[in-house]
Amino acid sequence: MRRQFTYNSTAEFKHLLFKEAWNNVYNCSDVNFSLEAFLATFLHCFNIAFPFKRVNLYERPNKKWLSKGLIVSSKRLQTLNNLKRTVTLTDEALIYITNYQRIHKRVLREAKKSNNDRYVTESADKPKAMWRLINRETGKATEN
Repeated sequence: MRRQFTYNSTAEFKHLLFKEAWNNVYNCSDVNFSLEAFLATFLHCFNIAFPFKRVNLYERPNKKWLSKGLIVSSKRLQTLNNLKRTVTLTDEALIYITNYQRIHKRVLREAKKSNNDRYVTESADKPKAMWRLINRETGKATEN
């Protein structure tokens, strides 16, 4: 589930905020009640303009080497990097994250290599398969 922030939904959000009568926020004598009223109104408009939508995850055709284990490892690495940016960590934790990054990069490289080797060895015309692979990796592929 994701929220989609498009130009139209942002314009709708601004319009909803503009249309809203903020009297309940201005008329409160207590700051806490005023903040709660503002937040409730703001979140109501936000949820209308940017609803959660189900996003279908699909496997990209040019990344067949990407397994579920690699996806999980990538997500964990992303979490560790976010943690490294936001929190002051010990030296042991930083060394762990560095080693995890190194291992992850090596595993990705090997997965790509083995997929490319399999693609070339299973093809009938090996030179043509090799050139297709080169063109696909350099972004010049025009496969239908």
